[in-house]
Amino acid sequence: MFFKHPDHTDPMKQKAILLFGPPGCGKGTQGKLLAEEPGYFHFSTGDMFRSLEISTPTGAKVKGFMDKRELVPDEVTLQLVQETIGRYIQEGRMKSSDTILLDGLPRNEAQVPLVNALMDVTAILYFDVPKPELLVDRMTTRAQKEGRTDDKNPDVVMRGIQIYYEQTQKVLKLYPDGLVHRIDAMGSIEDVHNTVLRILKF
Repeated sequence: MFFKHPDHTDPMKQKAILLFGPPGCGKGTQGKLLAEEPGYFHFSTGDMFRSLEISTPTGAKVKGFMDKRELVPDEVTLQLVQETIGRYIQEGRMKSSDTILLDGLPRNEAQVPLVNALMDVTAILYFDVPKPELLVDRMTTRAQKEGRTDDKNPDVVMRGIQIYYEQTQKVLKLYPDGLVHRIDAMGSIEDVHNTVLRILKF
């Protein structure tokens, strides 16, 4: 099924730019940089999941999926996203007029209509990595520096990358080509960021 993007934006939905690419491609870093611009808010589902209290039933369930680099069930993910965004707006951390830089969704084809029902997707930044095997070293090194348990095991990291190419990359085909902007993610952080700014016409 192909989801056509409307010719006009939906004023009832929050605008969103999807940050897309395999684990370790740098989309989170680019999302945080872009969020320094007025009117943008970086929302990472990975950060959302990691911030959950492990002592809660939902937190314990999510941690189990993340430790194995498996996808968190769709209904759990979308419910948490809705609740978290609503809380951020209430707390004043973000505005309903902000464009969300959505990092981590949609992760599979089934999540596309769910995301489209919540948000008006105006662009997709696809951070492409020609040699996925290079990501394993990048992610395990980052895990050691940041003390992250989910990316310390190379086998678990590789599983996450496999899931991306088996399930997540197919999502791109469900959006119009005109929305998708391919970016070489192997450049320097500054070069990639400048490319993003050019695409979004800053």
